[in-house]
Amino acid sequence: MLLQRVPLGSGVAVWDQALSKSLITMQTDCVPYAREVDVLVDQQVLSAVRLIILDFDGVLTDNFVYVSEQGLESVRCNRSDGIGISRVRSLGVRVAIVSTETNGVVAVRARKLDIPCQHGVEDKAAAVLALQKTYAVSASETLFVGNDINDLGAFASVGVPVAVSDAYPEVFPHVLFRTQRPGGHGAVREVCDLVYHAIVNSQEKDKA
Repeated sequence: MLLQRVPLGSGVAVWDQALSKSLITMQTDCVPYAREVDVLVDQQVLSAVRLIILDFDGVLTDNFVYVSEQGLESVRCNRSDGIGISRVRSLGVRVAIVSTETNGVVAVRARKLDIPCQHGVEDKAAAVLALQKTYAVSASETLFVGNDINDLGAFASVGVPVAVSDAYPEVFPHVLFRTQRPGGHGAVREVCDLVYHAIVNSQEKDKA
């Protein structure tokens, strides 16, 4: 089966080798959008990505925080996300973290992943635009992964806005597709793999 029906604003990418496309289908389940909407995100869109920007809480983590008796906070991340990030970076794709979280754990995780991060950010849209300028990439070449309403400005600043599967429903109308995996459980790996395979397939096609 090539296509999977999911709520409007969320998408599941399914690779079809014959068509060489990542096919995403969406279906509404709420008024006023009482109709089915099919959206195709082909490899050309994903293979053009040169910058992936990640929210932290709820994207690289499961959105839970552990608090000790001493008031120390800790979070849980998924190691597979690191592998996905490393692999897509090997193709020249930049990856960065932009988060409103002020806790230093964001910077610690970013150092472990060997990627730049900005945390304690109040205006994510401005941070995204600054990264685009720094790396000389356009909005259409930028993918942002978020999960909540404080990501709306960032979503509007990129050509490929993506929400994790357990994102808050208010963000779904503002994204191109939704991952199958929830935040902190391989959602970032899923996105990185989609971009990685799209770029590799495009390069192989160019060589043929």
